[in-house]
Amino acid sequence: LDPFISIGAQLTSDQPVDLFKVQTSDPQYWRLYTLDVFDGEEWRSSDPDGSEGGQTATVPTVLPQSQWYRPPADSQTQSYTFTILNDFDPAQALPMAQTPEEITSGGLGDVTWDPSSGQAFVDGGLDAGLEYTVKSRIVVPTPEELDRVQDLPPVQYGRWTELPDDLDPRFGQIAQEWTADAATDYDKVLAIQQHFHGHGFRYSIDVDGAEDADALLTFLTQTKAGFCQHYATAMAVLVRELQLPARV
Repeated sequence: LDPFISIGAQLTSDQPVDLFKVQTSDPQYWRLYTLDVFDGEEWRSSDPDGSEGGQTATVPTVLPQSQWYRPPADSQTQSYTFTILNDFDPAQALPMAQTPEEITSGGLGDVTWDPSSGQAFVDGGLDAGLEYTVKSRIVVPTPEELDRVQDLPPVQYGRWTELPDDLDPRFGQIAQEWTADAATDYDKVLAIQQHFHGHGFRYSIDVDGAEDADALLTFLTQTKAGFCQHYATAMAVLVRELQLPARV
């Protein structure tokens, strides 16, 4: 499980590995990594172990939130119990649902919590048999709520809108073309997402990973065939070209 290389081989493996199990009454995305930097070749984390922006917390613990955290008043929290089934090597980040607010139990001892990325790290990695419970706030905004969002100037988002200065200008041209008819920032992001559901794009694991900007441009303009890595990488780059915050 390495976000810094192509996951294509893992998608086609004859021996899939169950990493963890979680008990839940409602479906969620389980997140480990936050990749915030695109260097022109790949997405990576600027703080892969939390050592730069993290703070130590002893479980059980309430997780301090960033200054931007403003959950809706009517949002609900849900507890999820995770059991690690196989050693995570070299991964250190805990699988959690968005947005974690407390780690209420588990044999974790101290964790490093990074509020800006919403990640908790365990020194030495995760061992099979480890069990822990996280309380997360589940926020599912409506399209109408998202449409009313007023985004800040890009400079206030810092690294969440940054792209390399020498990135091929065709990325910006594509972003502008795909969103030409969009009125709001939400409409623009939605237009990019919807573009991938047509216009000749198709899901396929029989392609190489998008490992540099040239390969990404080839995916966007020629082959239009790829798997999750291609779509996530491309969408995050295009959204940032609009000076809106995005991450993988």
